[in-house]
Amino acid sequence: MSDLKMKDLSIRHAAGLIFLIDRKVKGGVYHRPIIINEVGEEIFLLLADGMDISSTAKTIAKRYDIDVKTAEQDVTGFIDGVRNGYIEWR
Repeated sequence: MSDLKMKDLSIRHAAGLIFLIDRKVKGGVYHRPIIINEVGEEIFLLLADGMDISSTAKTIAKRYDIDVKTAEQDVTGFIDGVRNGYIEWR
């Protein structure tokens, strides 16, 4: 696994899709962008702004009128999906 950090990632919109992109290429290693949905983008932006997992889940729960437990599963699922894709979440 790479030692990338959240600060090395950014969101880009193209062709009607949302991409999570690794902006740091080290030692010639390139990581493919991950396509995410609108909720994934929102989760990423909240976490990137420094919100913790619990607060992010509460915000998502309120915005989408879902229970906090489901939102926490969505947030941790997003983090796990990104982590398994190519980063360590720090």
